[in-house]
Amino acid sequence: MSVMMAVNVALFLVLVLFGVSVFTPQRGAFRLPRKGTHSGKARHLVLLVLIGLAACATPSVAQETSQAVPPPAAPRAEATLTVLTNAEILEMVKAGFAEETILKAIQLSETRFDTSVAALLEIKNSRVSEKVMQAMLNPKAAKAEEKPAAPAKNPLVPDDVGIYYIKNEALVEMRPELVGWRSGGVAKSLLLGTKGHINGALKGPQSRNVVATPVEFVIRCLEQFEIEEYQLLRLDVKKDRREFRALTGGYIHSSSGLDKNAVEFTFVKIAPRVYRVKLGILAQGEYGFLPPGGSFGAIGGGASGAMIMQGAASAGKIYSFRVIE
Repeated sequence: MSVMMAVNVALFLVLVLFGVSVFTPQRGAFRLPRKGTHSGKARHLVLLVLIGLAACATPSVAQETSQAVPPPAAPRAEATLTVLTNAEILEMVKAGFAEETILKAIQLSETRFDTSVAALLEIKNSRVSEKVMQAMLNPKAAKAEEKPAAPAKNPLVPDDVGIYYIKNEALVEMRPELVGWRSGGVAKSLLLGTKGHINGALKGPQSRNVVATPVEFVIRCLEQFEIEEYQLLRLDVKKDRREFRALTGGYIHSSSGLDKNAVEFTFVKIAPRVYRVKLGILAQGEYGFLPPGGSFGAIGGGASGAMIMQGAASAGKIYSFRVIE
């Protein structure tokens, strides 16, 4: 465009000079060239040529100017979603696409599936998976938003009811021991209402579970019981067994005066019906958690340290452990 402008300027200057030469007075007087003279005809001819050149240059400039400004871009056509049909699904299966890939394609695309009996038979015979067939039958369900991922499971929250101790930030399940019941004058007390006692006895002088204090436990409670109903007992060690006092007194009157087996503990709730129990420094010896339930009551210390008259005589089990230095 700058070249054409220079050409136009040059033509303009030529025209100006031509005009000056035409209208310049000769011999001191202003006069136009006479018609029919050679100089007049030549000047008129030059004038016509210059005007023609200017007229030819003007469209070129206009054309160049129009080409310099690009036309507005045509609006881009919006991308259309792929429409999936039975044929596309069969092609994907035949090509070996993974099931999850086909399901994702159904989720992200418009669908127009033929779900007639004949079409379903063809799909089944083409070895289309059951999940893909279900998605083809109900595309709306396949397009539903995926459920958010479940939060990571706390490794210290057990799935099963029981008692566990923590070792290296992992749970170690404690297997319960069976409790046998030893009586001392209990038959007489039941008949006459006089004093007697019942002891819970565990086979062997030592527990299989060995821990060092301080130690932490995790208790998942039974559905119908609370953590306060669990009892921590210190067991009396005999030559061939471990014992704890379950009942003192008779049928008519019973007493909880023997508190030598009671051990207090505290807890923190970490999940529904799941509690973390932390024990301080315990003396060496044999201990056990007695779960609630049963007809006889063990004399033990609950979460508050209070003496409680409940136990697991009928359940006949205790979660024992041995404390070492």
